[in-house]
Amino acid sequence: MAGPSLNPVVWGINTLSRWAWQQVVVVSGRGFQRWILAPLPWPRPVMTLYADSRDLAWTLAGTATLLVVVRSMWPSLTAKGRVLAIPVYMERLVTAALISAGGAWAVQMLAALNNAVVSGLLSGLAHWQISGAPTGILSPLLVLASALAMLALMLYLGVFYAIRAVEIYVLTAAVPWFALWWAMREDSPVLAALSRELAAVVFVQAFQAGAFWLAVQLLSAAGGHLADFFLELALLWYMAKLPGQVRRLMGSRMGAGYAWR
Repeated sequence: MAGPSLNPVVWGINTLSRWAWQQVVVVSGRGFQRWILAPLPWPRPVMTLYADSRDLAWTLAGTATLLVVVRSMWPSLTAKGRVLAIPVYMERLVTAALISAGGAWAVQMLAALNNAVVSGLLSGLAHWQISGAPTGILSPLLVLASALAMLALMLYLGVFYAIRAVEIYVLTAAVPWFALWWAMREDSPVLAALSRELAAVVFVQAFQAGAFWLAVQLLSAAGGHLADFFLELALLWYMAKLPGQVRRLMGSRMGAGYAWR
């Protein structure tokens, strides 16, 4: 009596686990190509936004220059703090203008370098596909749980890369403002923080492509269906953890906003 009553449950778990794994295969095939390891696009509105941001920042540069002049001539009328000498400020202002003029180009060159590294790592892995579920070795319930975990990790990585693109676009558009703020404050580390943040958010894809390449090499050498299964799960988990490690490596754990003070 106990056996037949469990059959519908077992059948349901088997069916659901097979369906979930099919979704993992579909999502992984599309996700790695379209979301995770795809080159970063540069839509025309992003460059328009950068141009408008640069023009607005340097429209207000005259007010910033007036403030520096007032602080230099009448320090008692302004807030306490280190006052930049006019020659020093003008030198920094010219440097900031050059940074603003080439900011978008510099970020695009970083993205192009990252794309070249990713393309080189993935050139021989174009036909990689996630392996089938080892339903004959693992229980269907464990396969189902693993499939749901993989789907969650893939969706997380997809959202992460959407946010990454927005962050790169916003930071690029903010380069003229960071440069102007740096020109006004000699002790401000804002440009160094911005550089670290941009390096981390741009090159995280190259680090993840390197982890993906290494995992595929391990998969090809594993020679076991069950080993492939767990290596794929470990790969997705590590790729989700890697951005935090890259930030710590680049020294941008607090982000560029930490230096905006």
